Amino acid sequence: MIFGKLRDSLQISLLLKTEPWKIAFDWISELNAGSTLEHDQRLDGKLKLGVDSYSPRPAEDCRFESHREFVDIQFLLSGGEVINVVSNEHLEPVGEYDSSKDVQFLKHPVDLPVSSLRMNCQYYAVFFPEDAHCPQIEDGEHTFSQKAVLKVHKSLFIQ
Repeated sequence: MIFGKLRDSLQISLLLKTEPWKIAFDWISELNAGSTLEHDQRLDGKLKLGVDSYSPRPAEDCRFESHREFVDIQFLLSGGEVINVVSNEHLEPVGEYDSSKDVQFLKHPVDLPVSSLRMNCQYYAVFFPEDAHCPQIEDGEHTFSQKAVLKVHKSLFIQ
């Protein structure tokens, strides 16, 4: 997992040294609050972008998920939320893996340390296949959020 603000120059400058990160963050930086892009794809479907608008919910109403084929880059365009994160190593699946959406939902962890990321406007979080994440949790401050979710196929990172 990687977490930061888009303007964090050292972290971003290190990521941008490789082509997939550069393409991904260039694409994200083109977006702003109010973007209405539903879905777009680039690089033969190895980069997928969608923009979601929603009301954050109580943690117990949100689901942990992980992905096998894609790395998630979540970038908050407006509002705020909390994303809980834990290794998916010891979590039990809920239902079957959906290969068409590359998502496996997971039971909430019991007796495992969970990290909470407070996402505000211009913050991003990167989730790798080993990162179970539970997004869209209310932060006690914002009632509406808009987020871009960029999915980058893991093959773009293997040289």
